[in-house]
Amino acid sequence: MIDTLIRAGASRYLEFKTIQHLYMQATDEMIQVPVSKADVFKSTNISLVEKRQLMKFIQTISHPDDAETELLAQMGSKPFVQYTKQKKLTERLTQFLLYAVALEPHHLTNPSAMTTTMGVSSILRFMGSLGRYGGNSPWIYPLFGMGDLCQSFSRLSAVYGATFILGKHVTELHTSRSGEEVIITGINVGTTKDIKTKHVVSSIDHLPELANPIAPTDTCLSRCVLITDGPMKTKEGTREIIFSVIPPNTYHNTFAVYILQLDESASVVPSGKYLLHIWTQGSANGVEVDLKPIVEALSRSPVASDHCDTTAAAVDGRPSIVYSAYWNHFERRLRIDIPMPKNLTIIDQVNFEVGADSFFEQAQLVFSQLCPGEEFIPNVPNPEDIIWVRTLISKPLNLCGLPSRPCHRAFLFY
Repeated sequence: MIDTLIRAGASRYLEFKTIQHLYMQATDEMIQVPVSKADVFKSTNISLVEKRQLMKFIQTISHPDDAETELLAQMGSKPFVQYTKQKKLTERLTQFLLYAVALEPHHLTNPSAMTTTMGVSSILRFMGSLGRYGGNSPWIYPLFGMGDLCQSFSRLSAVYGATFILGKHVTELHTSRSGEEVIITGINVGTTKDIKTKHVVSSIDHLPELANPIAPTDTCLSRCVLITDGPMKTKEGTREIIFSVIPPNTYHNTFAVYILQLDESASVVPSGKYLLHIWTQGSANGVEVDLKPIVEALSRSPVASDHCDTTAAAVDGRPSIVYSAYWNHFERRLRIDIPMPKNLTIIDQVNFEVGADSFFEQAQLVFSQLCPGEEFIPNVPNPEDIIWVRTLISKPLNLCGLPSRPCHRAFLFY
């Protein structure tokens, strides 16, 4: 994602804050996971023997010798837990590595838990990003929220000719049929009729008649947003931007639960308030069953539901909840009983990962399908460096070094 932002030049329209620390739930409070060498030596949560084991393990997988390479090949498809047992790591170190660093959502004993190859790859990716942007985590968060990623690309695309129609909805799709094949030929937007188009890319939410009804057993993501009057309870009493993991079965949760705590420095809440994003892979029990025990453990005040409660006070050092909202993201499937337009691309992916990489990968996949052979987001010059020249010759001048290509006008609706 970061490479794409830099290559596209969209990073000029963004500011980021570093997520300072990584935490994991233990007993009744969050404890800091030691990830850097300095954290390991300062940590009081692991013993001296565990510190040496952890440093040796990281060194081994970072620079494996021939014997270690052979062992990794032999155990590549086996559960990562078996590999950590082979390396004689304690259960606590295994949990730190598996849940907080590799971000495994399943329980250690679950058959779907990650393999040794996946676990080692995830840990090396984590360690390779550590400290790149400062802080003791590999993550950064855009000021004003993740929605600013969209606006940065919107501003960039507007510079290069994209047309945005704001505050209007697509009211009708015009189609033509040739045998069994259906093609969209145009769209109506508000009072504007029949805008010609070659391709339509849409979320399934805008075309509900094409989706199967939502079933409780469908794959879903359970999410909760809290606004609190204080930070989460940690040993250090930190009031920073932090990321925390609650392992499976800690509060009868089937999957790992992830929590992102943001403060006023992220420009998402006023001074003295904290924004908590909480999410986990959903179950058929519903979002409140999945997440309310977690919320109640984080705060002993009564849990509000989609309304404000400013009278509750913090209890036992835990914050009170000012506002809470719960919802599910469902993975819906297209209907198979009706023909789908050939030039319609539906975006409907439930993201269980931490971060936005999967969305960028999906965008690249859609681009490769619509524009085969074209480069996905080539290096874009600074708009201030482009010289626009009015000319009478038939061929356009290419003064900025970009490869010549046909002009495709894109319409984006919000």
